[in-house]
Amino acid sequence: MTTVYALIPVFNRLEMTRRIVGDLRAQQGCKIRIIVIDDGSTDSTAEWLGTQADVVAIHGDGNLWWAGAVDAGLRRILPDAADGDFVLLINNDTRIAPEFVSTLVGVSRHHGGAAVGTALRDEAPPHELISIGPRIDIRHRRVSDMINELPMEERRNPKPIYEVDALSGRGTLYPVRVLRATGYLHPRLLPHYHADYELAYRARRKGARTLVSTAAALYTERTFGVHRASGSRRQRLFGKGSPTNVLHRICFWLLVGTPRQRAAAVPRMLIDFTVRLLPARTRFLFHACRLLLRTPFSGQARARVLIHLPPTMRAKSYNAWHAYTAGTLIDIYGKKVLVVGCNVGRDCAYFVRLGARAVHGLDVIEEIGQAYKHRRVHYLRASVEGIPVRGGTYDLVFCFATMEHVPNVERAFAEMARVTRGGGLIYSVASPLWNSRYGHHKGELFERFPWIHLRMTENEILDLCRREGIEDPSGRYPMTVHVAYMLNPQYFNMTPACRYVSSCTALSDEVEICENSLALDREELLTPDICRELESKGYSREELLAVTHTFIGRKRTHGAIACAS
Repeated sequence: MTTVYALIPVFNRLEMTRRIVGDLRAQQGCKIRIIVIDDGSTDSTAEWLGTQADVVAIHGDGNLWWAGAVDAGLRRILPDAADGDFVLLINNDTRIAPEFVSTLVGVSRHHGGAAVGTALRDEAPPHELISIGPRIDIRHRRVSDMINELPMEERRNPKPIYEVDALSGRGTLYPVRVLRATGYLHPRLLPHYHADYELAYRARRKGARTLVSTAAALYTERTFGVHRASGSRRQRLFGKGSPTNVLHRICFWLLVGTPRQRAAAVPRMLIDFTVRLLPARTRFLFHACRLLLRTPFSGQARARVLIHLPPTMRAKSYNAWHAYTAGTLIDIYGKKVLVVGCNVGRDCAYFVRLGARAVHGLDVIEEIGQAYKHRRVHYLRASVEGIPVRGGTYDLVFCFATMEHVPNVERAFAEMARVTRGGGLIYSVASPLWNSRYGHHKGELFERFPWIHLRMTENEILDLCRREGIEDPSGRYPMTVHVAYMLNPQYFNMTPACRYVSSCTALSDEVEICENSLALDREELLTPDICRELESKGYSREELLAVTHTFIGRKRTHGAIACAS
């Protein structure tokens, strides 16, 4: 049976410790082992722990603080724990229901071994929701609570699961295998505040998801949050248990984010600190000048500059080039943008750089938006065939290398037109199309065998791979996985190129069409033998050579709108 190790760091407050231990003993549906780390309590905590046969006690000298206590607990249990076990980090000033732990375990397993935190509710009736989990804005070094993003109705009736940037240590379940990959805490660098966030962020970098379950509510006092430490200015700035400790905050921002973000953390903090030292009048002039210099530099002007920069400066991907190309056709400074097929979110960054007021990323994958977070970017997990927003919302709808994966292209193009505002732009590029030589998206593996997905069955392709020694150069997946992917209709719509064109032509009553075309591969690539073979199966020459469909259109207002050249 799976074991859940509950780690409870404590300092005094014996009555609260008794209460949470009792709640853990009452848990149903799982085996609980309770470990209390007593960091030199001066009340009767140590004596009481000595009388509890089912509680493992670890004693500190008063210098462990939260991170040191949890680190000591992890070092005690991880060497002997099984990979299928879990570790629950929980504070003693909380209350939990009997099904609390089993609910967290179920959520973690259902989501592939995720780290799962809990929504915090006020322990006083009517148990109002007071916290979901942190949002971390690394660029501006801000931490906020996701609950601030929710409308009042959703606060009253929250969704079962939320994905957050980090997790609190007040009631979070980690799979043992995640903690083994993540490693122990850094109590010398972060002895108390933010150590729990850093641990969760590190788990995300190792591939674990960080979720919050609202079904497994944890009850606490409303005044649960970080409070400014009292005492002298020196104590507030450098005290070990101070939430405003300057050195600990520097360490936190040096430990989270990408390598580039971590490297830029100290220079950015120095700039912020220098600006705050300036007199109020000077700061006002500084911000006023920055606004005046920025405003005339429109989104279109930015796009024209970026599109002519070397690829190493603007981003090497075709996604970036097409995003900035779209930005030259419409000024999106201060406007709203929808990125269809945003995947993990990197394409949203391009429109933030162009000054968009709000960018919404749309995709159906569970990992949506995990690679890019920004206060102006929000993600919608939904299909383009049914975009969950009202009509006329966006000034630009951008879609790159996505439509070839959408089952119903007619419905998808109609939805993109519906949510575009009058005078707004639709920019869609689908590539490569299914019937082209590499429409299966595995051209790097089958470069010597064009149109193989139209000419052979799955078994015939696998036989060819064995005969020709075709293997995944990275060694990550066997060829059976690659071949199954490239022939799976769930990943590719297998729609003829002519249907992309006709779907967009049908929008001409509401959209002024600027471009609706197919780019064709070179004629000589379709050899006579392959051409005869595939034409006998019903494929036309144009269909086989069509590699890209481009659709650019402006939503009509009252009359026709001329398209920019």
